[in-house]
Amino acid sequence: MTCSRKGCYPLETGCDAGNPDLTKCPHYTQVRKKGEEKETEPTDIVRMPWTGRAMGGKDIGFLAACTRPAIVSFVGPHDAGKTTLLAAMFLAVFDSGDAPGNLGFAGSYSLSAWHDVSAFMTLDAEGASSFPPHTPDSDARVPGLLHLAFQDGACRRDLLFADAPGEWYSRWAREPSAAGSKGAAWVTTTARRNLLVADSAALSGDERFSAREQFDRLVGRLADATGRSNTALVWTKSDLEVSDTMRNHVESNFARHFGDAPVFRTQIPVEGGEIVEAQPAALMQVLEWTLQKPDSRTFSVVHNSPADDPFLAYGAAR
Repeated sequence: MTCSRKGCYPLETGCDAGNPDLTKCPHYTQVRKKGEEKETEPTDIVRMPWTGRAMGGKDIGFLAACTRPAIVSFVGPHDAGKTTLLAAMFLAVFDSGDAPGNLGFAGSYSLSAWHDVSAFMTLDAEGASSFPPHTPDSDARVPGLLHLAFQDGACRRDLLFADAPGEWYSRWAREPSAAGSKGAAWVTTTARRNLLVADSAALSGDERFSAREQFDRLVGRLADATGRSNTALVWTKSDLEVSDTMRNHVESNFARHFGDAPVFRTQIPVEGGEIVEAQPAALMQVLEWTLQKPDSRTFSVVHNSPADDPFLAYGAAR
């Protein structure tokens, strides 16, 4: 069963052309194998415009019809702990049911995807837990977007957390104009919040100087692409000891590009190869900053009409 319209998935999120009865849509084709009987498609089914899985670029439009979603990116190299940080933040919210401040959890269109990401960090039938697997590299331009909504009275905030592979950012840092860099470029420039992830394990291991060089390159690339605002530095695996010299270098270089942007330290302690307990307080601090309203552009209003009517005014961005 296919549709000739690009980006339309009728059996998952409904007909993109608005036809509730798929048999009456000229773009819909029911493909059958030889000898297979034609299935009778129910005409009274109303499909929801989401599946519970990770969302894509098309789904941003669905969310934007009701509110302006804010994309949050986790920027860092491969194996820096980005997906683990993402899953741990979700579990912290899931366990408490609340977000920092007066905001409460208001739902998600990606609960299946959140489960897939965070299930590894919860106890299985044998009482064991582990870290999420590596996010696979791909040629896609838009990564998987995991949705969370928070609300305080009439104030609702929809966040889309980007789960992109670290290889995207490494390629982007080296060659920003390369074909394989489009995904990272889209994420970082579209995101309203960028969490720059510093891997304590890589920056304290045998290849720490190579890791430092790669991270410095990524910091510079991110600053060139996004400016100084709306970026925070997040240390992962902070239970591992990083030398004062290395830490000072990383944080000084970050401050040189991003000014007084915040710096956070997070850790997911491990004993015997299993997760012991995350630090919800540190994770909530990261989430609290993420939920803050970022710096915005200012506008001056210029009247070009003899009538004193603001409806006829237009703005020029400063």
